[in-house]
Amino acid sequence: MRKLRFALALPAIQLALTVALLRLGYWQERHPPGVFDTPYEATAVFVCHGISAPVAPVKDLFWRYIRLPEVSEPLWDALGFDLYDLVFPVGVVILWYIVGRSLDHRISGTAGSYTKTTAIMRAFQVLQVIWGIALFVNGISHILLPARWNNPVGNLLSGTMFLIWSFVLILLPGTKIVTAIRERYFPTKSA
Repeated sequence: MRKLRFALALPAIQLALTVALLRLGYWQERHPPGVFDTPYEATAVFVCHGISAPVAPVKDLFWRYIRLPEVSEPLWDALGFDLYDLVFPVGVVILWYIVGRSLDHRISGTAGSYTKTTAIMRAFQVLQVIWGIALFVNGISHILLPARWNNPVGNLLSGTMFLIWSFVLILLPGTKIVTAIRERYFPTKSA
């Protein structure tokens, strides 16, 4: 019997979940639970962004700094997504492929088989910590401003998931960085 490969299963599952939650969320945004004088964001969209929190800021950065052609209303209605929204599912697939691959390596016992950490790997670990700090700030802002986007429940759920991801992105690579610094500058005396 073949082993389940998380590197293939997780991206497929998360992509299906992302598309379903975004479609539901966009329907809910067109049919909000009340009349608001400010924008409303649906809980499904908040949950979708929280599950794959490391990708959510990428979509926002993409939206702010890269101009894509406008999608006509009939095309938007047919797809249910804007071109900017397509950035998020692509990022979700990449994120969950990396997570699945890490799980596959950990399960197979090859996770710690690398004997030397390269400068590129160390720089990637530092970037993960920095991204984790950014997610932490984002999560705290969701929790401290629950009425933002007229959806306190969505903000609290999303903020909590952002905080969980931030701890993962800070602690996992952070412990490796601290261990490397300790081994380099404070070597243990062997007897």
